[in-house]
Amino acid sequence: HELGSDWTQNANIVQHALERWNAGDGLHWLQIVASRVHPQSPSSQQVLNSYNEILEFAELHNESADYKLIVIDLWLQTIRIHLGRAEYQLAMDRALVFPLGEEYSNIRALRPRLLTSDPINRAVGQATDEAALTLLRWLVYVGEHQHARRFLDMLTTNTTGRRARRIGNMTHQYRILLARDWSEVMANFKPTSGGRSSTTNYESAIINLLPSVELIKLAEHEDNFTAEQRGTLTRTAFTRAVILQEEDNIITFGIEAAIHNPELRDEILAIVNSRDFDRLPDLLLKYPRFRITSNLVMAWSYYRNQNLFAHEIDIWNHNDNNWWCRYDHEYFLNGMYRALTISPSPVRLFQNTRGRMTTDTMLKYQSIQEQFLSTHPVLSVINTEEERLLANAGSGPEYLSLQIIARDKGLRWRVWEKNRRERQALALHLAVKSTRYGCNRSGPHSEYSKKAFTILHKDYANSPWTQRTPYWFN
Repeated sequence: HELGSDWTQNANIVQHALERWNAGDGLHWLQIVASRVHPQSPSSQQVLNSYNEILEFAELHNESADYKLIVIDLWLQTIRIHLGRAEYQLAMDRALVFPLGEEYSNIRALRPRLLTSDPINRAVGQATDEAALTLLRWLVYVGEHQHARRFLDMLTTNTTGRRARRIGNMTHQYRILLARDWSEVMANFKPTSGGRSSTTNYESAIINLLPSVELIKLAEHEDNFTAEQRGTLTRTAFTRAVILQEEDNIITFGIEAAIHNPELRDEILAIVNSRDFDRLPDLLLKYPRFRITSNLVMAWSYYRNQNLFAHEIDIWNHNDNNWWCRYDHEYFLNGMYRALTISPSPVRLFQNTRGRMTTDTMLKYQSIQEQFLSTHPVLSVINTEEERLLANAGSGPEYLSLQIIARDKGLRWRVWEKNRRERQALALHLAVKSTRYGCNRSGPHSEYSKKAFTILHKDYANSPWTQRTPYWFN
């Protein structure tokens, strides 16, 4: 009832403002009509007609600043009306024709800091950005993906210089979302900026779903990924090869990881060149940055303003940055969906009384996007068999601990030389440590943590690594 009363009141306001505009009482009355009229109402056509007449007959360059600001707002409202009437081509064409002409359409993009004090220039920058983003957002909401792609192409064709770069940055998520194939996704990955990473959350979420071969290919893109990120990509591919026991890939990806990780180069090459693959679990335990997903935006230290070194423990993020959790396709797929989904701004229209998004309001539009994302090009390059084998290997602490425990059991009755015993003691110590700082998401670690702890204290009681392992962890 309350909502119906609001719409009735709004319709009365529109009718009153339209009467005042027709009576010649000023442009601000047309502005009120345009901002409130329902696109399907007959009055919306009068708004469009009146706006076209203003552009045709008014000498806008001679008008006051207030008048120009109203014209800018009318321009935005006519785009809204066209969208609400499903006149998508008209909306796209109008969005590319700024009402005040070329004199203003590029001015803020060319000299943004010098001109923000001018209300017209400030409004120009805000309006042109709003027009592009509103149009794209609406087209994605209602499932008009071909029109959205066409508008992105139109923006690319009709903007140049700094304005083109601004538009490119603003619409980047849409370009990744609307890519037609995997090569187009890769072509739109953001380049580095001044040697620093520009990787977004949604790009990182996509990369987490890629198979090892594609990670190695991405590491070749020096313009898109920093040296540290290329190191992460190759370490991830190498770690997967180790888990999957793919000897050829252990060698090939190991060489790539050695090239892109100078601090690990000697240790990786020593194992690869000697084919002493029995030492691989020790290497992975020693360096928590060996993971089965890249998580490119998670390698950053939140407590120290720089990247974590390969040997350092992330004290904040045990799940994603210290070794790995059990591979979960649905978890990473949902992560990509969440990162790529275009959501409305959290304004009152889309919130309940607690300020949360109301599911009922957006369910229809979310469903359209979910259906569209289910055909995203990244899904065509996923290696389901690789994912299955990674999932079966369990979490990092589980996989590595069991490898070390199994090795100890197999060699227990041999006469080991001293340095081999110390290497095994260190590995058992690191296995227990991984259960302290590794994944919390994949379940408890008590079984293998306690077993590694018991072996260490029983068979290596005199090792200094035993003294440094006073507890096992759940």
